[in-house]
Amino acid sequence: MMKLTEYDISFKGLKIGDHDFSYTLNDEFFEHFEHEEYSGFNIEVQALMQRRERMLEFTFTYAGSITVPCDLSNELFDLQLETKSEWIVKFGHEFNDDDDEILIIPEEEHKVNIAQHLYETVILAIPPKKVHPGIEDGTLESDVLDRLDDLQSKKEKDEIDPRWAKLKDLLDE
Repeated sequence: MMKLTEYDISFKGLKIGDHDFSYTLNDEFFEHFEHEEYSGFNIEVQALMQRRERMLEFTFTYAGSITVPCDLSNELFDLQLETKSEWIVKFGHEFNDDDDEILIIPEEEHKVNIAQHLYETVILAIPPKKVHPGIEDGTLESDVLDRLDDLQSKKEKDEIDPRWAKLKDLLDE
């Protein structure tokens, strides 16, 4: 996988305090991670880095959209995404990324790459069930939904099997 150097933040020359960065995550960014499940990524990321003496504290704010298929109708739609994440980078003797929220880098490092953190946060922010807004408000016109409606109508029109009708009579008693 190719290094995403534009997501390197060089902190050695920065003063202690707050520093702002902004990024746009698009399909090209996600191709570096070989992510092919979704497309149409257009996410703006605002990153606030607080430089401390022995650590860096990041606060990321994400806003944008992703084109995803609806889990019910398989129709594509733009899923709106808004989320936040926090990440701490500490300086230590050796590299350690065992914790998702804390990264330890060697003290002699002068930069940190935030690409992996951005990728993971966006992917984890996508809800497990994606429903087209047109289904929720009833405005979606789809062949799949039409077919489901036809099947439901047919089921309602079919007469009850006489054997089951006799059992139903027992419930009424």
